[in-house]
Parts: sequence; structure tokens; C-alpha cells
Amino acid sequence: MFVDDKTFSRDALKVTFLITYLMGLALEWVIPYIKKDSLLLSDYWGFLAKIKWVFGWEEDEDF
Repeated sequence: MFVDDKTFSRDALKVTFLITYLMGLALEWVIPYIKKDSLLLSDYWGFLAKIKWVFGWEEDEDF
């Protein structure tokens, strides 16, 4: 996403891309946000922070 900033020029496009890779509980978790067209879907860093918080993803696990 960060290499092709023309394709992913908006946060909503980045979040949509991430959602396409979600499965299981993570996908179930995001569906209500999609159904209500949540503003979170237009905030890449907010979405990332929320999903990390919900699923307990620690920063040192990124790499």
C-alpha cells in the first residue's frame, strides 16, 4: 500500500484493502462497521489502532 500511493491515495482505500484479507473473527468483527458505513472505515490509522486493540496485537509483533 505504501509503495503505490496513487492506488492507495485515500485512507478508505487502504482500509478496504486490509478488510479483503480479514477472515474468521476479524471479518465478523468488521461487518457491523461496514453495515453502518462507519467513519472508522475512512481512517486508516484509527482502523489499525482499533483492530489491534480489539484483538490484542502488540506493537512488537509487527515484525
